[in-house]
Amino acid sequence: MKKVAFFLDNKAIADVDVTVPEKGNPGIGGTEYLFILVSSMLAKRDNGIQIKLWLTHKQSLPTFVPTSVVNDLPEAIQQAEAEGYDSFVLKHDVGVIQHNYLSAEHQIDFIVWCHVYACYWELDYYANAPAVKKIVYVGREMYDLYRDHPSFKKATYIYNCVNLEGCKEAVAKHPFSKRQHVVTYIGSLVPFKGFHKLAEVWPWVLKEVSDAQLYVIGSGKVYHSSAVLGEYGVAESIYESFFMKYLLTEDGHVMPSVHFMGRMGTEKNHILLKTKVGVPNPTGITETFCLSAVEMQSYGATVVTMKAPGYLDTIKNGVLCSNTKELAETIVRLLRTDESSSYETAMAYFEKEFSVESALAEWERLLQDKNQDSRKLQLVNPGYRLKWLKEGIRLISAVLPMNRILPSVERVLILIERKIFMKVSVIIPVYGVEKFIERCAESLLQQTLEDVEFIFVDDASKDKSIDVLQSVLSRYPNRKNQIKLVRHTANKGLPAARNTGLAEACGEYVFHCDSDDFIESEMLSDLYEKAKDTNADIVWCNWFLSYERKERYMPQPEYDTATEAMKAMLSGAMKYNVWNKIVRRDLYTTHDISFPSGYGMGEDMTMIMLFAVAQKVAYINKAYYHYVKTNTGSFCQTYSERHLEELLYNVKRIENFIHEHYGQSMERELSFFKLEAKFPFLISDGKRGQYQLWTEWFPEANTYIMQNGNISMRSRLIQQCASKRWFGVVRIYYYVVMHLIYRLFYY
Repeated sequence: MKKVAFFLDNKAIADVDVTVPEKGNPGIGGTEYLFILVSSMLAKRDNGIQIKLWLTHKQSLPTFVPTSVVNDLPEAIQQAEAEGYDSFVLKHDVGVIQHNYLSAEHQIDFIVWCHVYACYWELDYYANAPAVKKIVYVGREMYDLYRDHPSFKKATYIYNCVNLEGCKEAVAKHPFSKRQHVVTYIGSLVPFKGFHKLAEVWPWVLKEVSDAQLYVIGSGKVYHSSAVLGEYGVAESIYESFFMKYLLTEDGHVMPSVHFMGRMGTEKNHILLKTKVGVPNPTGITETFCLSAVEMQSYGATVVTMKAPGYLDTIKNGVLCSNTKELAETIVRLLRTDESSSYETAMAYFEKEFSVESALAEWERLLQDKNQDSRKLQLVNPGYRLKWLKEGIRLISAVLPMNRILPSVERVLILIERKIFMKVSVIIPVYGVEKFIERCAESLLQQTLEDVEFIFVDDASKDKSIDVLQSVLSRYPNRKNQIKLVRHTANKGLPAARNTGLAEACGEYVFHCDSDDFIESEMLSDLYEKAKDTNADIVWCNWFLSYERKERYMPQPEYDTATEAMKAMLSGAMKYNVWNKIVRRDLYTTHDISFPSGYGMGEDMTMIMLFAVAQKVAYINKAYYHYVKTNTGSFCQTYSERHLEELLYNVKRIENFIHEHYGQSMERELSFFKLEAKFPFLISDGKRGQYQLWTEWFPEANTYIMQNGNISMRSRLIQQCASKRWFGVVRIYYYVVMHLIYRLFYY
């Protein structure tokens, strides 16, 4: 008797009744559903295999499935080993690798079930972990991606299974020719599932087919049960606000043609039986199998979506498109068609490959003998993702250690695509932001711009910031190959972290985001499109100053040239913050511009240098960035000796750079800049020592106080009082305006 353990972290689905999984998915994630379905059906069969399912939370499951509830994976492994289990099936999870759970010696063999695409450093781990005996992919196309990687020796594939019982009979009663103009989307309402692409084209589809109806089956809580939904209650607020703008009437109501059905189980079948066109995940980038695509086809719908490996396996009655325009045109064409010629062919294929019986038989063969593989190494679609080359390297590597010498083909393809197609590199230094990093990371990963890389730089953070970040990243498998996590072994400070990110960046443009802030979902797409439309080196926008109780809208001025904008930054009319701007990466590399490592105070003055070498700039009159102020102490900063040293260094650095590029022609603007640099001394904690610093720093600039028309008269008068040493007036201003009024209104 073989004893096999399955482990599932079921926190996100613990409230869902899955007592009859063989009847179909009750409205949970496909991975979770398949773990429960396969383990329970194997437990029910007389196959010489004893099954037990370990969970992290209690759940309504079939009574014939033995279960145990544990706190985490290590506890489940420990119990399974103590109970003498032979094999342990767990889903592919980055956390498993990072915590090195599978590298130690174990008395149990591990089978890693990959429902999502793996990065190559993850595959390297599996290849070198003796305890990992088998890697199970959910489709042939997914399996073929990694033919030339050393881990392929441990790999096989077992198709996910779908309940096909009664489908043909139901479709016979609801033939395609009798169906109305119904389009159905099934999937979680999160950015990586791509519903926004369908929403964007829906007004055009409706214009072409006036009686078309759109059914949206899914929720923003499928992968993140604690997600806070937006105004319409269908998705997280940031993402919801992005796609709903396409689906609202002029008075702000949801279009009558759009029906949000929420999370549904098998009760969705009546909708599928009247659906002409099914649209699963219009991005396609995360799909390794896509159960919903098979379900739609099984109930007679023609499926339309984007070309991706998972869809090559599963779309047998449908059309794979290359862009959004083609997607929209195909939907309209199929709505106007009354024939679905491929249904019978598709069902014959599904019954052979995707039936529950077929999947269970493959699992039984695997669990009885992990060294035997019934899968033939047949090469299908040899031109796709250079499969022929991967297969050649695999064959040669069987004789010569080629895969130790040559990088994997898919890895090279990904790197090339990143270099060629990556539009924006986002750099996020992480240090001591445990309370804020989740909101920040969520807002970044929900960006509507797809070709983005995210470079998180762990500056040796001592709190749980990275643990929280990893939890967020796990919810966005579509971004996996776009994420880099770079670690400093010791804290080096913000400028050094930004430089580390720059060294890793591949994007055409660079965007810096502070890890305690957050951004609107369309920020990167809008700024990038503006940059491309205007051929701008730098694009900036407005922003929000976010206090504990309210936000303050911070408009920025518009300038036609980079020189005008640079002068405005020197004079204080425009902020030189790094985080409301995207900058062409070439400006950094060509002109050898970086952030001043070790000199954190004023490090964002670097933006002035970038404007000084830019040729063309552009502005968007809209706020996207939320700069978070969390304490009243930020109004009354006290400077340490080290802070003063850093600030002075950065002011001198900018002064030298301007002199190098403009000679002496900017002395007036530089004087304004020096006045702005020392102005915070006057709105500090009111101690006379800070006022003395103001007197000592850049006294030559004081003659320009009243000439700077770009700042408020109030600020100029305060500085004028300071120049006359009327510090009593300055102190009154500090306590009345900064200490009382600002706190009253914003905290």
